[in-house]
Amino acid sequence: MRVDMYPTVSGRALSDLAAEDVELLEDGAPQKIAQFEHVSIGGVRPQTTSPEPSTVADMRRAVQNPRARLFVLFIDPRHVSAQASAEIRKPLIDAINRLVGGDDLIAVMTPDMSADALTFTHRTESIEQLLTERWGAKDWSGTRDPIEFKYEACYPDLGETAGIAPEMVQRRREELTLDALEDLAAHLTSLREERKAVIAVSEGWPLYGPDRQLTRPLQHTGEGGLRPVTIDPRTGKPTASNPNPLAADYATCETQRTALSELQDEQRFLTIMQAANRGNVSFYPVDPRGLAVEGQGILGPAGSLRTMAGVTDGLAIAGQNVAAGLQRVVEDLSSYYLLGYYSPAKLDGKFHRITVRVKRPGVQVRARSGYLASKAPVVTRSAAPALSDAEAAEGRLVTSAIGALGAYARDRPVRLQAATGWTGGVPGVWVIVEAPRNIGGDDWSKGGSATVKLFNDADTEIATQDVPLPPSVGPISARVFLRSAAPLTPGDYQLRVRATATGVLAATEMMRIQIALPPAGSGALFNRRGVATANREAPTADLRFRRTERVIVLLPASSTDAPTARLLDRAGRPLGIPVAAAIRQEPDGSRWRAAELALAPLAPGDYLIEITTAADRTLTAFRVLP
Repeated sequence: MRVDMYPTVSGRALSDLAAEDVELLEDGAPQKIAQFEHVSIGGVRPQTTSPEPSTVADMRRAVQNPRARLFVLFIDPRHVSAQASAEIRKPLIDAINRLVGGDDLIAVMTPDMSADALTFTHRTESIEQLLTERWGAKDWSGTRDPIEFKYEACYPDLGETAGIAPEMVQRRREELTLDALEDLAAHLTSLREERKAVIAVSEGWPLYGPDRQLTRPLQHTGEGGLRPVTIDPRTGKPTASNPNPLAADYATCETQRTALSELQDEQRFLTIMQAANRGNVSFYPVDPRGLAVEGQGILGPAGSLRTMAGVTDGLAIAGQNVAAGLQRVVEDLSSYYLLGYYSPAKLDGKFHRITVRVKRPGVQVRARSGYLASKAPVVTRSAAPALSDAEAAEGRLVTSAIGALGAYARDRPVRLQAATGWTGGVPGVWVIVEAPRNIGGDDWSKGGSATVKLFNDADTEIATQDVPLPPSVGPISARVFLRSAAPLTPGDYQLRVRATATGVLAATEMMRIQIALPPAGSGALFNRRGVATANREAPTADLRFRRTERVIVLLPASSTDAPTARLLDRAGRPLGIPVAAAIRQEPDGSRWRAAELALAPLAPGDYLIEITTAADRTLTAFRVLP
């Protein structure tokens, strides 16, 4: 077991320790230290000593190097003022250039990104360019999106609705950031055991709790004209008409108003940070306002930054000179010890606590708090697993399927959904590309185009295809069968898409897929049918549906065996609502197991469709919106 230790005295790194000065315990029992190494990094190191990862596999191997420090720069523009973001730009660039070098790896993330899309690099030029060109630039701070315009359309800042929309906007922004932090902590935990450092630039978060005032009764209803006037988002002024095509229906606004009034973000934040600590992820939050926040206590936005650092064994730079604070971060992460020991713990799947102490007085130690042991495989004489094991396996299957819906916590400019299968002994890849009609102020309603590319695990492009995105009054989507000049073989692949439209910034997305051994397929495609699609099936990469729609799930079929299907709740319990299932033959010769369900009887929430044949059973998740 490897443990990295950061000892300090009065905030200064300690560099003269020997193995006999350190005591290491697991679950309270002393352990013999088998490896002891001091790592000291001084000055600006060249960023050319290690080759840049050129493939996903290269990046995975690079992050496993225990002597390579792993950094993520998390910038939170919705919680940083324009002035502060401009002032911290140069100190932040200088600190990163001093900090990252040699075998170190760094990636950048914002709340609008998925952690799965993080790209780690040895170079800092691209991050420096981002901070120079965008961080602190016009419209970068306080990024607006269509949902905020919807809140303002439902609740003008006038009369009885005054203050409702601004409060909802701020609460939702905090939720987006917490979603991203949770996603990031889980992703970094899965990458490796050694310490991962996150430099988070933010002015902090209020950590909202329940607010009954937000759900105060209103005299007007959506039907009776909640909006005698509306706010034109282009001018910010009242208008008698509604020029905003993004205006939400009142029922949806009311549902979200209720949900946002019941937040328990303080407890959620602590849970996220505790999980990060268990995963050996340390946060180094930086408040770019510097001395402007001096004197703030444990409560409030600045207090949340101190909590973040305290729970995860990091350092908080708040209420102090930013440049000096960042220098402390550089020093803290440039001198540490790598310890190794042989754990006596069994493969019991439990969390085992690690304690590291230095025998000298006055030394403060930060180190990983423990680890989650693997679980030994269960071997029995019976051909069938014991019931408890079967239940555990089923729980993992359900959790994995529902977990895929986490990607829909935030809207994205473009989404992908893909499936792979075998037709006539030849593997195929089917892809659905979808762009919302309006996202981030961009209008895709007039259509556009997308280029889909397929890369193998060596990051070699093996197929590319242009996809027209037709005009639509709703989301714009298209399905394509990706053709490769060279034969495809079973293995891991990556899809990358770039979508463009007139007057719209290009949007990109990536997705990892797998071609299984024949004749098995993998993945699923979705169609929706409802009023918005003129009651015709339309492909979709967005697994969120309305109760007025029907959802159709398509799985590659390896045989003509008739499937059966049923609906399950998010815990995997069967629901008594019928699901139609059949084998569907497509014009391109492909064969699919199709399951179709009317969503009208369902309440908002997450659900699973189970599709079963004699040789196969698959759970596929989707979400029903209010």
